[in-house]
Amino acid sequence: MAGMSEEQWEQFVMDELAELAWEPKAGKDIAKGSGERESWNELVIPWRLGDAIARINPGLPMSAVEDTVKIVLSATSRDARAENQRMHEFLTRGIREVTYTDEYGAERNPTIWLLDRRNPENNDFMAARQVQVVDGEHRRRFDVVLYVNGMPLSFIELKKASSGGDDLKSAHTQLTRTYVDELPLAFRCNVVCVISDGFAMQYGTAFTPFEHFAPWNVNDEGKPVKQPAAALVDQPIMLLLHGMFRHDRFLDLLFGYVAFARDADGMVKRIAKPHQYFAVGEAVRKTIEAVRGDGRAGVVWHTQGSGKSMEMELYANQVLTHPSLGNPTIVVLTDRTDLDDQLYNTFEASDLLPEEPVQIGTREELRTVLANRRMGGIIFTTLQKFGRTKEERENGRQHPRLSDRRNVIVIVDEAHRSHYDDLDGYARHLRDALPHASFIAFTGTPISNGEAGKDTRAVFGEYIELIYDLTQAVEDGATVPVFYESRLIELKLPENVKLEEIDEQADEVTAGLDDSERERIQQRVAAMNAVYGAPDRVRQLSEDVVAHWEARSTEMRKFIGVHGKGMIV
Repeated sequence: MAGMSEEQWEQFVMDELAELAWEPKAGKDIAKGSGERESWNELVIPWRLGDAIARINPGLPMSAVEDTVKIVLSATSRDARAENQRMHEFLTRGIREVTYTDEYGAERNPTIWLLDRRNPENNDFMAARQVQVVDGEHRRRFDVVLYVNGMPLSFIELKKASSGGDDLKSAHTQLTRTYVDELPLAFRCNVVCVISDGFAMQYGTAFTPFEHFAPWNVNDEGKPVKQPAAALVDQPIMLLLHGMFRHDRFLDLLFGYVAFARDADGMVKRIAKPHQYFAVGEAVRKTIEAVRGDGRAGVVWHTQGSGKSMEMELYANQVLTHPSLGNPTIVVLTDRTDLDDQLYNTFEASDLLPEEPVQIGTREELRTVLANRRMGGIIFTTLQKFGRTKEERENGRQHPRLSDRRNVIVIVDEAHRSHYDDLDGYARHLRDALPHASFIAFTGTPISNGEAGKDTRAVFGEYIELIYDLTQAVEDGATVPVFYESRLIELKLPENVKLEEIDEQADEVTAGLDDSERERIQQRVAAMNAVYGAPDRVRQLSEDVVAHWEARSTEMRKFIGVHGKGMIV
């Protein structure tokens, strides 16, 4: 919004929020003494919260409403993260800390909801500008505060673009460092923080590093909008305001797309990026259809580094709690133990999921767990554990059926060739074990070669909505560009060996085999390893790697002051 003063820029944002049915207010009109806020150090508006609680929880006595308001207003510490997580639990799972005696003398301990998720318009949405908070010696003013039911759920920090170019980062620092440090209790209810310099607009949590703040760069159908955009409606500010702050979508993000997780440094809070939001929502819808249909929920094609692990976590939470799926069992499947460990650790650290995941250690344990499981559960295993026993192989018996249930959902991470074999092998055994399960694939490298049974979409279903490939990830700044430089080292064969003769001998060895058997044998032939790994060739390869690294690191020092990083795979 070039040419606008900061006041005009702020008013523009308020006008757009008003169009989205957020009641506009000036900060002075909700300040202490106005009948709204009761103190300078507390942003929550008690009477609005109490009215909403009574409205959303009909039949709740006034004493219980007042007790609930007191719980929301009572911080247990000045730790911004801990208080934010505690309040997020209240917002998304309700409050179970209030007990009262009903008219018949029975003790009641209901779940009391602070927000009405099913009927968004039963909530009270308000946007206030220039809201002052005083905490001890610290006196700060928030540009825009977005209230829902009297609780400050979002902050917007606006800067006017200058020639320095650091205004976006300055806005981030002001909100997530200065304000969080000085006013930790102001962030107890916060769901999302938004920053803007008048051109770009990005969002994240109050604890999200600047490099992980993201634009809402898609339209209402989740399709990317190219930038710079000529039309006002397609500019970053309009996309984010109208994309995130529609009443229904804001509540949807709050309830289903915010996740806390434990790591070595404590608690981490994350919020989904646009491609994750739309992909997970569509994946859940397709899964419901698949359970009622052919079991193929589809393929989520998102490039490496796009946050597939978080997508799977969000997806698992939503299908486990979706009433249409009847408390399903989720089987998370990989074809490598390191991937199994990595993904299991992600799920195990999550505070979002309704139950703890279980990692399967042996084939026998897998069979026992799946055969006895009647509902629920998040089970991690590798495809190889669906192998047959020696006795089953020798007697030609197929893999035993472990469950006839239709609400078993198999999440396949990085769906590759090992998941396509419908004639024999582990994938066939998986389908023998779980004949009515539904399958969904999350992959950055889908396969499509036209061969029946070896096409990701043929096995798992069509691509789910937004394909998030490397090109889009680079445009969004989610990952860095990848440049390919061909560095071929000529393969030298012994003088008495010719490539034509090798091909002819390979054809003779595989004569009479069908195409799939021929391919398997050819893939496993290791005779060429001696040629590829010849000492002279390895030496030449090593010299080239070292020379390239030294030249590259010298150039990198000119730009970043250090030698950079390298990786050999």
